[in-house]
Amino acid sequence: ASFDESERQGCNSPSSRRDDSPGGVTWIVDLGQDFRAYNEQTNHQIECAHAEGKDSVAFNVADAGGREKSYRIDFKEMRQIDVLDSTKWRHVHRLDDRVQLTPVTTDKTRHKSCVPSTDRPTEGHHGRTLELCHGTSQEAARLIQSSKKMINSPDIYPNGKRSFFGPLIYFAESPEDAENKALKSGVVLQATVEVGRSVIITRAEAIDGLRYTPEQLLAEGFDSVKGVNMRTGNEWCVANTKQVTRIRVVDYIDMSPDINELTRQPWWLWPAWVVSLADSFGVVEKAVENTASLSGNNDLNPTAEVNGVRINSAGRPIGDNGQFMSYARARKLGWKPPPAASSLPAGPLKKDGTPDMRFAA
Repeated sequence: ASFDESERQGCNSPSSRRDDSPGGVTWIVDLGQDFRAYNEQTNHQIECAHAEGKDSVAFNVADAGGREKSYRIDFKEMRQIDVLDSTKWRHVHRLDDRVQLTPVTTDKTRHKSCVPSTDRPTEGHHGRTLELCHGTSQEAARLIQSSKKMINSPDIYPNGKRSFFGPLIYFAESPEDAENKALKSGVVLQATVEVGRSVIITRAEAIDGLRYTPEQLLAEGFDSVKGVNMRTGNEWCVANTKQVTRIRVVDYIDMSPDINELTRQPWWLWPAWVVSLADSFGVVEKAVENTASLSGNNDLNPTAEVNGVRINSAGRPIGDNGQFMSYARARKLGWKPPPAASSLPAGPLKKDGTPDMRFAA
């Protein structure tokens, strides 16, 4: 590689020390059972191409037999690819040598290393995505709605309890699992989550103090934590909000007066803030209609109107064809949840969904 005079002022100079390079980074390649750092000159070449915003960089290195081989690194995929055979590739990682990893607040923390951990069970590969669910409160949902992104859990909650696997973003594998994990009423969101390469931690290990900060997780070459042997199903945790896309509303859970426990509520019983959230992000229609079908409400006799949409005594919208409406159809026609939608009065309602006091007892 050739270097002009301006490049020699920074990390691109082969004679400059690695610690003087912008970001002070080390590039390493994942060999499967081990990790290996590139030599100093190749490390400079890779980092400078990355710092300049290039899509890839080509270089030559000697293999175990001393033969020179040609590779390129694709920075988008973070892969080292054999130039002569693109089916042969390995993951690469960019580690900041000067990052000071702050241990998670626990007197039992084990992992404080700045290098990839090779003694933990793992699964998956960088770039892997899953559709996962996240249960959250009204207050947190409003933050998500205003910022358009998920929020990391705090290291320590106001009640003094620590986040189980560390200050990460937590997900369940299904709406049912999210419901089982819930401690109070709230909304269940579904998102596309880039879990990538996951380190696997058991519930017992987490209780014993094995936790990660986002910095520790990424520095050790992982994209996520997969918590297993959990009482309420597997837990997935990612480091930052950039790994979470396509957020949608899938369910709302609230206390059911019949059985006195948290259960999924059909969409016509959603409070206004959940409908507002759904307007912002959209819904998982199949899941929403599935909850509606399981509600047990099959009364097709309209008793009132809400914003021009006929509803039965439980508040479920009914179309002009005498059939129940879908959520999308009802919203298109202007349906909105009436006040205190989860406890509609048994008597007649006015067109805006409020009780008609002329018929009050």
